[in-house]
Amino acid sequence: MTSKNIRQHYVPQFYLKNFSNLNKKTYYINCFDKILKDNYQSKVSNIGMENNFYSYAENDFEGYFCEFESKASKIINSLVKNEKYKILNSKENRMILSSFLLLQFSRTNEVREILIELEEKIQDFIKNKPESNDISIIKDYFNEDIKKRHMDIIQENHDELKLKFYNRKWIFLENKTNIEFLTSDNPIVRYNNYGSLGFDSPYLHIFFPLSPKTCLCLLDPYNYSDFLKKKKFFGDEVIRNLNKVKSFTILDEDKVNCINNLQIENSTRHIFSKNGDFEKINYLIKNNLIETGEKRKRIDTTFYKDSDNDFEIMNLKM
Repeated sequence: MTSKNIRQHYVPQFYLKNFSNLNKKTYYINCFDKILKDNYQSKVSNIGMENNFYSYAENDFEGYFCEFESKASKIINSLVKNEKYKILNSKENRMILSSFLLLQFSRTNEVREILIELEEKIQDFIKNKPESNDISIIKDYFNEDIKKRHMDIIQENHDELKLKFYNRKWIFLENKTNIEFLTSDNPIVRYNNYGSLGFDSPYLHIFFPLSPKTCLCLLDPYNYSDFLKKKKFFGDEVIRNLNKVKSFTILDEDKVNCINNLQIENSTRHIFSKNGDFEKINYLIKNNLIETGEKRKRIDTTFYKDSDNDFEIMNLKM
């Protein structure tokens, strides 16, 4: 794919417009920069993007994402405008959104930063290791352009991986409180009070704010039937649970704050707000409750010996 468009968004403009304000035919959004610890207004067209973010050699994948965005935007904008969640009972609509959610999760600068940090850790790990076929393969892999490796990850096994979103209990959250949902440059966030953040993990919650007043929540269908109550499902019960989308009205500001905290903590650098209320972020920064540095640690590394104590093995946790 080739294109002359060098301004490439990893968070689509149609989505960010739901958190923006229209002024003289231009959409503006309130931004908070965690590194600069400052907030400002920006045109939607100037955020969630970098020049040539996807381009390598003669390849440009902006059009690849546009194909998925054009289908998903119709569904998301309808949910935001009409708040009629039952359009999600359509398997086709949920499959379209599942593809979009997978791409949105994997295309961000956060994933790019994880890949860079992973490369640094592995390169350091193998630096003093004796040459072997395995070491050569690793070195060859890291000699590839980081953008190419990122795009390979995005495109590999897409049809299989999107089912990890599709095969969940979908809940449409309606925020009826006096505070608004935030979003960020890494808008799909995960929470699990009982264990791993892997997409197949029991009890995992996935949140994707659609607007200041609406949010998608994808739950473990074996253990949840709605947003709050845990309930075990078995056999055909799981299928029936999966097939029916529910809505949940949030009346408690603490629940909105919990979802917003996930956006703040998991953002790469920028948090976005329609009303510009960043008081909570300032509080978290002032009390050192979130990491704000440019070199925020994203990967936990532990080392252990193999069973024969021949060499160290690096274990990564992301």
